This record gives sequence, C-alpha cells and structure tokens, in this order.
Amino acid sequence: MDRGNPPPVSVFTFFLELPRALPLPPDYVTVSGDHADESWDGWSDDDVAQVLAPGAESPLPAGFVPTSAIAVRHVEVSDVPPTLIAAQAFSDWVDDLIPESADEREAERQQWASSGIPVVRSVVALSRFVPRSAHPTGGEMTVGWLHSQFQLALTDFNGFLDALGFVLESWEVGPLALRDLPARIPVLIAGTEPLSEEMPSGALFTAQIHEGLPPLVDEFSGEQRAAEEAIQLNNRAHRNEQPYMLVFRFVRAAESERLAGDPARAVIDLNTAMEIFVWVTLAAGGELLGTAAEEVELVNQAGLKKKVRKHLAELLGKQIDVDDPSTAWGRWFSDGYMLRNQAIHEGASLDESAVARAFAQASDVFLEVKEDLEASKQLRRLGQILEFEAPGARGTRENEPLGIELPWE
Repeated sequence: MDRGNPPPVSVFTFFLELPRALPLPPDYVTVSGDHADESWDGWSDDDVAQVLAPGAESPLPAGFVPTSAIAVRHVEVSDVPPTLIAAQAFSDWVDDLIPESADEREAERQQWASSGIPVVRSVVALSRFVPRSAHPTGGEMTVGWLHSQFQLALTDFNGFLDALGFVLESWEVGPLALRDLPARIPVLIAGTEPLSEEMPSGALFTAQIHEGLPPLVDEFSGEQRAAEEAIQLNNRAHRNEQPYMLVFRFVRAAESERLAGDPARAVIDLNTAMEIFVWVTLAAGGELLGTAAEEVELVNQAGLKKKVRKHLAELLGKQIDVDDPSTAWGRWFSDGYMLRNQAIHEGASLDESAVARAFAQASDVFLEVKEDLEASKQLRRLGQILEFEAPGARGTRENEPLGIELPWE
C-alpha cells in the first residue's frame, strides 16, 4: 500500500568530545530501535530503512522504528604528556629535592608544552529520533526537555559502552559519569524531510549540560570555607561522629548517575543509600539511648520493613505505616523501593519520570526522619548532623526556554 510521504520526524543530535579514543572502527554507526507507537503512524518499514540507510550497521526488525543512533569518529589532536602538567604544578618540590637537574627538566617541559604529541580522540554523535508531533516547537522547548532527550541518548550509549568493555575485557572502557561530560555540547536538530535549497535544513546551537564549566584564569578563586567544611566533615566521618557520610556518598552517586542518563543505577544507588540510612539511624540512635551493642546488632538482622515499622518506629516514638501510600514511608515503599526491586530482580528498564519520583519520595523520608530526630531531646544531635540537600535538585534552569527557531516552523 502506498503511504505517500511519512509524517516528519526530528533528529536531535548531541556531540560529545571524549578524553580518549574508543577502540572502534572509523566512522562507526549503530542504531537502536523500539516498537512503533501511534506517533509513528504513517511510517512503513521501507520508510525507516531509507532514513537509516546511510551508515546504518544493520536494518531494524520489522515493526521497529529508530529511537537512538550512535556515530563515532576519530580525530587527531595535539596533547601533552600525562606528566607535564603535574611536573609544571609541582616543579618547585622536585627542584628543591633534585636541584642539579632542574634546568634540564624545565627545558623538557618547555619543549613538550610548545610541541605537544599527536594522539587520537573520539567524538561521538548521539541522536534521538522524535516524531514532530511528539515534541515541542522550538519556541516551547525548554532546557529540561532537551536534557531529557540527551539523557535517553546517553543511556543507550552507556549501555553500549558497558557491553563494549565486557567484550574487550577492559575496565578502561565503560559508562560515562557526569564528571566525564563536558559542561557545554553542540546540539544539531535536523528533519527527515527535505526542505527548499534556500532554507537551512537544521538548527545548530550549544547547550549547557551541567554547571562544571572550566574556570577562566582571571576569574578563578578557591573556596576556602568549603574546603574547611569538607575537611571537618571528612574528619568527623573518620571519627564516627558523622555516621551518615556513606549515605551522602550513595545519594551523590545516584544523582550523578541520574543526570548522566543511567536511571537504573541511579535508583539502585539511591535505595542502597536509603537502606544504609535506616540502619545508621537505628545504630547511632541506639547508641545515644544507651542500647546495648548486642541488642542493636540483633535489630540489623531484621528485614527492611520490620526495621522501619517496628524498630525505627520505637526509636522515634511514633507509628510508621509502611503500607499507607498517603505517608512518606508508604509512598517510598510502594513505589521508589519497588523500582529498585524491579531493576535488581527483574532487570527492568527505568525512565526519568520513575527516577524523579524515587528521588522525591526519598527526600520526603529524609526530611521526616530529620524532623522526628530533632524533636527528641535525646536524639536531637543525630538529627542535627543529618545534613543534606534534597536529592534530585536540578537547579533553576529546567523550565528555561531554549529560545531556538526550527527551520520548518
């Protein structure tokens, strides 16, 4: 049956400059797909094949449409030896210890700094295929919506890197974390339908992915107060005066994984943080109340629900109904914690909306326990050291409009 021209689809491509080269053939391209939904009505398998033909590794199965594409190219750039920057930063330390060869080392540093060495790095194009009827117009598109598309593409890429590292038996190849991503990346939005020769067929701009921009030399200043607080926090953790440090670390890891587009790992790490949080509160609270160590250890042998429903409730002097979804604990147990079980026990794929719920529910539980602890004269100190920012905070730019114009609008 002749379907005519299929409805238009937009292709959102995000370009990532990687710090090293991936062990892949030149101009490597792969496409992943999913079952077509109603937004792809009007697209035949032949239509899909024509869109994917240039560089596609293999056609998609019948009834599938493209969701993401990964294209990897390698470029030659000049770099400095790994030891050059360290040698420059701490040259005075070495020169004081080995002064007789200081001039030779300085000459070598200057030579490498001016010439560099040729190395290969990879640039990755991550593309998302979105029917035009299923995405906002350029004027309505927000920073948050664009981030969601980037995270979906990055999730596919990280899954590919995981598998590639497994096949190569290489620990050096694996998923990207948030800190591996540049703060700003080029974004290209194109359409599947041809436009007139006079009209550009795409839009190119730069999007900010996170706040970790490289500081300019003239504007750089260190945070002395933050450094001092970090030292104190770390030292208190070593002395067991800050028992929640491991909780904070897992929450931070979960948030990083969430922003880097790995919802399954984010939910698993978040709920690991929650389990540690329950146990730490029981153990540290029991110590403040003078409970015998042997008795506290017996509590740790209980299942998580019993720990919360019975032991934590007794510690806080209140009832906790873990089956009531109108309460913070009930919402987390019935939803956020179940997401973790789905990921671990069923290998389920999770999306951003599920992860957002889990973070919101965990935040409500943290706040409630903190308030309960601070309301108790004997446990107030424990509540005061339960310091955290609400997990899942995404900044204030999520609803900010991108302010772009798409050529077909």
